[in-house]
Amino acid sequence: MALAETSNLLSNLYWITLLAVIVSSASGVLKAGVKQFDLFGVIIIAITTGLGGGSLRDMLLDRPVFWIQDQIFFIASLASAVAIFFAARLLKISPKHFLIADAAGLATFGVAGTLVSLVAGAPALIASFMGVMTGAMGGIFRDVLCNEQPVVFS
Repeated sequence: MALAETSNLLSNLYWITLLAVIVSSASGVLKAGVKQFDLFGVIIIAITTGLGGGSLRDMLLDRPVFWIQDQIFFIASLASAVAIFFAARLLKISPKHFLIADAAGLATFGVAGTLVSLVAGAPALIASFMGVMTGAMGGIFRDVLCNEQPVVFS
């Protein structure tokens, strides 16, 4: 792959991952809101949802954890959590919006996880599994912390 193509791929991957963190964190806030968690609980659930799947992927691939390497991902997750927490108290947000945020997070992290794995040198089959795992695990962590059956399993 040419240097310009690699640079473009990595730039797109950065923005896809940032979007995935934001929408996944939002799904964590919406799920925790249904459970009536306080702001601290909501933030913990949101950060776990937004960063959990990618953290597991990076540890399994023996690479630096993405949000520790670049704290903008942690800041985006935290900011998304706080913004959605207060917006949900000011506006009537339907529970169906949780499913939209959850699906968007699953899709964007699925793409990002696969691309990160390929860039890290994983074979295509493993990279595709890493994409699925990256997309699903944040939501699984969220649902386990909320004492519910993971949405992705039903």
